[in-house]
This record gives sequence, C-alpha cells and structure tokens, in this order.
Amino acid sequence: MRHGGVVSHHVVVPRTDLGSSGGAQLRNALLSFLPALLRMIVVTLRSPADVVHVTGVPLVPVAMLHRARFGSRLIMDVNERPASVTAKGSLFGTISRFEPIVIRAAAPQASLVTVVAPGHAEILRSTMGVRHALVVRNAPLAEWRTEWVDQPEAPPLRVVTVGSLFPGRALELLIRAAAIARREGTDLRVAIFGSGRPDYLQSLRDLIVSEGVEDIVSLEGRIDSSQVSQTYTVGHVGLALYEGADPGNDSLSNKIIETVASGRPVLAGDLPENRAFITEFGVGWLTEVSAEAIAAALRNIASRSSRDDLQTLGQHCHAVAGESLTWESEFGKVLAAVDGFSVRRSRWGR
Repeated sequence: MRHGGVVSHHVVVPRTDLGSSGGAQLRNALLSFLPALLRMIVVTLRSPADVVHVTGVPLVPVAMLHRARFGSRLIMDVNERPASVTAKGSLFGTISRFEPIVIRAAAPQASLVTVVAPGHAEILRSTMGVRHALVVRNAPLAEWRTEWVDQPEAPPLRVVTVGSLFPGRALELLIRAAAIARREGTDLRVAIFGSGRPDYLQSLRDLIVSEGVEDIVSLEGRIDSSQVSQTYTVGHVGLALYEGADPGNDSLSNKIIETVASGRPVLAGDLPENRAFITEFGVGWLTEVSAEAIAAALRNIASRSSRDDLQTLGQHCHAVAGESLTWESEFGKVLAAVDGFSVRRSRWGR
C-alpha cells in the first residue's frame, strides 16, 4: 500500500489473545508477533536505504540487520521509558525487560536517538550510553485532527477519555471521583471510550453500579482510530489520568496531545512531563491522581468555567496544535538530521 509517498506492507495475523496466562502469551508470540516480525525482516533486507528508522526498541535488531547488510545509518526511536511496561500477562511486558540491553548494544552505532520527553533523554544519557537524544513529541498527523467543533452546551460538564482500558489508567479513581463530585453538587457526565479485557471491563461495570453512577458514567466501547479526534469533541474536557505508581506512566501522555489537537483542554495527572507540557502551552489543568483530587478538579472546572471560557480555551488548544503539535512539525527535526547525514556523507563519504 502506498500513501503520501510511503509504501507500507501489511501482514495479516490472527487476533491477539487478551488473556493474561502464559499460554496466551505463547500463542500471541507464535501466531501474531513472530509472523509479523519475520515478514518485517524479509522486507527490510530487500530494501536498500541510506537510513533505517526503527520506531520501537523491540525492533532494533531488525534495523541492525539492515545496517549490517547496507551500511545504513540508524535512527533509533525510544518511544517509552525503557523497561517501563510491567503489566502482568503482557507479551510486551516480557519483551520490555530486555530493552536496556538492546539500547546499550545499539547506542554506539546509532546516528540519532529520539525520545518523546526530555526526562527520557536524561535517562538514556546517564544510564545507557546514548550521547545525544532528540525530543520528538508523539504528535498526530495534521490530517488526523478534526476541524474546529464548538463546545457542547453546558451544564452538565462533559468529560471524555479515549484509549485502551487497562489497570493504571486511573479509571477506577475516575468512577469514584464522579460519584464524589455528584454528591457535592457537580453536574457532570463521564464518557469512557475504548476496549479492554472482558474481565477488566466487567470490573469497571461492577464499580459503576456499586458507586451508583450508571446515569452519569458510561462505557462507550471501542471506536475506530479515524474517529478519535471527533470523539473528543463530544465533551468539554479530555482526560489523561495515569497512576504515578505505575513506572510506565511517567512519560508525556499522548492522550494530552490528542485532546489538545482536537481543540479541547485537558485535565491530566500532575506528573513531571505532563506538568512541563501543560505549563509551556497553557492547555489545561493538573490534578493529583486520587479520587478526591480528581473530583475537586472537576468541581472547580465546572464551577469556575462557563461554556464561553471553555470555548476560548479550546480554540487556543486547537490553534497551538495547528502551529506546533503535528507529526509534520515534530518529525521535521528528524528529517533535518537526515539531511545533515547526507551533507556529511557527500563531504567525507560513507
């Protein structure tokens, strides 16, 4: 498939098993991960290029094979803090344990290493032998985001969260926060979009019932990726709440950038990378990630922000994203580096 000058190769594999057992991990590895990996290796070794850009540490060995065959320059994208995936029963959690070893081995041969947050650059420099890391935020394509959509009527305050549903995303805390906020007089609605393991989804449904918030909190199910930006606009505020105790949640959440790109302010967990981003761009609010603090933040937004206030802040978010938070603007840093490679090669050879 060719799109925008990029040729992509799609490999059809069985749907992954969402179970958490060792058997599920083994089936996913043998039936889904390995066939895709082998196809990727075949295509890579048939594709001469001056630069190979790998967008995930588990795939660095594939890029190293390309480098060994074609003498290509390696761009290594470290898109999460290494070894940060700790979810039990996750195949990627198992693979994640080996990421520091892979990075240390590849770092001396990498012409460029990219990260999504400044804090990650410091980790790579101080512990994994990376000399220089370029911050490239995980922003969406300009065409991904919806055109400006006016804020819904208010009240109630409508908040939206979009993405895969799993422990650590503070969904249980959000449900409890909705119950607390309503008891304290806040008129709000919470819409949760995304898919997850059946047993986990059932635990969320049970919690919604036990907290008595079936009328204000809804599990809306999975949506297609093409609908994500539009989905944020059914609310006044997007959410990016991750529990700080999970070591994988210290990155800059791409949910923040998705929300802002869609023209909605964001309420995010007060973690260092989130704080730096929201402070820099002025696109929302921060909260401690506890039921009581989330409830207080929602109450404050509902009581202190009129629809006009939210409309003005949303328009600011949409404008900021259009100016500087697109894949094109962020990835331009990488393309500039590649141009630098070409200049140096023309002067000094391979």
